[in-house]
Amino acid sequence: DDALLAKEQLKKSGYQVIDLAEEWREWTALPFVFAVWVVRREVFAANPKKVFELHNALLNSKNWGIQNLNEILAVSEKKIGLPKEVLKKYFSCLSYDFDEGLKCGLKLYYEYAVRCGMLKKTAGELKTIVRAGRNGVVRGSDKSSAVALY
Repeated sequence: DDALLAKEQLKKSGYQVIDLAEEWREWTALPFVFAVWVVRREVFAANPKKVFELHNALLNSKNWGIQNLNEILAVSEKKIGLPKEVLKKYFSCLSYDFDEGLKCGLKLYYEYAVRCGMLKKTAGELKTIVRAGRNGVVRGSDKSSAVALY
């Protein structure tokens, strides 16, 4: 909230505003990943039911947000003070899934972080697994249906 408000205020003041996601996309032609929900393999192995319960809660929250965007915009407009149009544009530019493009962008980020000495090694392969369905475990087919394991 504060970052978005600062960005809009700085644009009006004549300062140069650098958007990390825009710069990354221009430089790499890949999307930038600001956050991802990941579970270590050993945590999943020890608690698969809990992991799936949390995963389903996150998916339900995401779906609620998508279905109630107007309510979120109204609350955000009051809280932040930016016009709904600015907020709607901001929220529409966010990705709420983890598709192949985002996976490639994150992998490249890790590779650069290793080259720069920020990480000792690249992250292990991110694998997605099946999710819990109503009748047990089913294969996830959409971009948001799987849990990422590290």
